[in-house]
Amino acid sequence: MILQIPVDSNDYEEAKITSIDKRKYWLIVELEDGYARRHDFYDDACKIDEIVDFLIVNSKKEEVDEFLDEGIDILIAPLQRYVQDVVEAYVFRELHEF
Repeated sequence: MILQIPVDSNDYEEAKITSIDKRKYWLIVELEDGYARRHDFYDDACKIDEIVDFLIVNSKKEEVDEFLDEGIDILIAPLQRYVQDVVEAYVFRELHEF
């Protein structure tokens, strides 16, 4: 499973989810058996060459049409701020559907 998250930092321990228009980086997290197997930061979404399963945003107000057009499902992390909390919420199915 591959997650894409807009974040404010390229430090996995300190990165927080942010709005798409305020993001500094895109974080790609690959999950395997409920664990983050690897993660990579990108400054441009065009450089991401993987098939993303879910885009995780922090608000229902985000403009996500281009992602939906690409077949990427959208989830909302309304309470989680740090990336590790967002990933954990995904694993435990605590994120909301867009």
